[in-house]
Amino acid sequence: MLPLLRGTDLAWIYALVLLATTVGSEVTPGVDLDRVVLESSTNLDNLRQHPLYVLATSAFMLSSPWDLWILVPLLVAYGAAQRWVGRVATTVVAAIGHVGATLFVAVLLVAGLTHGRLDPSIAKVPDVGVSYGLVAIGGLLAVRVPRRLRLAYVGGLALWVLGPLLVVTRFSDVGHAVALMIGLGLAVLAARAGRAAQAAAAAREREPEPEPAAAAAPARRPDGRTAVAYGRAAAAPGGPVPPEAGSPDGRAQVEGEPAAQDGRASP
Repeated sequence: MLPLLRGTDLAWIYALVLLATTVGSEVTPGVDLDRVVLESSTNLDNLRQHPLYVLATSAFMLSSPWDLWILVPLLVAYGAAQRWVGRVATTVVAAIGHVGATLFVAVLLVAGLTHGRLDPSIAKVPDVGVSYGLVAIGGLLAVRVPRRLRLAYVGGLALWVLGPLLVVTRFSDVGHAVALMIGLGLAVLAARAGRAAQAAAAAREREPEPEPAAAAAPARRPDGRTAVAYGRAAAAPGGPVPPEAGSPDGRAQVEGEPAAQDGRASP
């Protein structure tokens, strides 16, 4: 069981929460699932009164137990995304898809009501579920599909999302189309970021290793001789001559002056 959960725990936790809220609301005495769904819905009335609450809770509710089938693609998509970009990035992409599509649809509904093109009752129509976030995750994963299969994947995903618009136009189907565009747009950004990271890594590998610094040339005295000659360090002009190895008393012999027999320099 643990290998199955490794790298996909976010997907399993999300699925279990959805299962608990949907089935629990259905079987718990005194709890009406329809009322819970309506209170969690992102319809216009709820968005006007408590927008943050319904934007969050609507992503953890399904409208009926018959919608539990969606947990299968949810486990696959969220698990693949988490193994690729991690928990935080997967959650962010799903949240952007869910909130972005919801607000886009709300703007369209407000515009339709303002111009008298929609029935005012649409402001109370329930709208909950995981589909907006799931479609955005599916769009993001397009970049992970092998190139030879990518066109077929995107076409199949678009058909699943946009197909219902060909039969009957519902505002939720418009939201699915928006979520797909969000996911595909994020996929393009992820692909560019990945290529940029690969190019930077390749550039670092091609950089030559720095050559070791060359040894510094010895300093020279005013007479042109090197500062260190015959194992003796040269003294600074006008300063004391450092002791020379080999002098019996440790005193340096001055050039051109004979050494005394007792090992001391003659006065």
